Amino acid sequence: DIVEFYPRIRFKSDLRLSVGSNSVNGHNELRVPVHKWYTKDGSFIYKPISAAIRGLIKLLFPVTIYGMENIPLEGPAIIMPNHLSFLDSVILGVFSRRNIWFMGKNSEFMHPFMKWFLRVAKAFPVRRYTIDVQAIRNSIRVAQEGHILGIFPEGERSWDGRMLPFKYGTMRLMLALGLPVIPVGISGSYELLPRWGGGLKRVPIRINIGKPMHFEQIPIPMQRHSDIEKASNDLKSAIMQLRGTGQ
Repeated sequence: DIVEFYPRIRFKSDLRLSVGSNSVNGHNELRVPVHKWYTKDGSFIYKPISAAIRGLIKLLFPVTIYGMENIPLEGPAIIMPNHLSFLDSVILGVFSRRNIWFMGKNSEFMHPFMKWFLRVAKAFPVRRYTIDVQAIRNSIRVAQEGHILGIFPEGERSWDGRMLPFKYGTMRLMLALGLPVIPVGISGSYELLPRWGGGLKRVPIRINIGKPMHFEQIPIPMQRHSDIEKASNDLKSAIMQLRGTGQ
């Protein structure tokens, strides 16, 4: 039976809906023990793995990156790219001159190898379709420790190559943190590995990293809808310009 149609079709037979105890929109969302997030410094493991993945990517398809100097060498910031493919965070992460602590959907942490790799890569899980307090706390912790937080403001991959609306909660978190926001426009990865397709295609990938944007820090209780709407529109315009498309 179909349990949800828009903006995606999900079925009761999908394990991501039938496992776990967190009921959202009439179905159960898969849960992982997010309280056991990242606890060890795996930099010594991640660096050679990252170098190997980077070399493999260069062999498989050309990647061109502009604006790497816009990623600060120190201090906290938030990187916010558009989201076209499962590989977006991998490509951006291994080519970045600083580690990016990406927020990723919790179902990716269920596979033993992926769970290990994502933890080593300093990613942390978020439960979608609900307010995940633990993910918010982890985001605050990343910022307080001076790291770069990576969040896809759309919250999920595009279905057709066009940008999705930004998540309201993500914009609220961004304003509450008050950190420099680095917009990133990614193009080519949708053709490389679209959400609905299987198999890699050899296509050029272009990543354009913009200059940091500065938004007024506004505590969540004081945020107005107009503040969130303006921040969302400004960020979306910047990403579209970097991506080189109006969609």
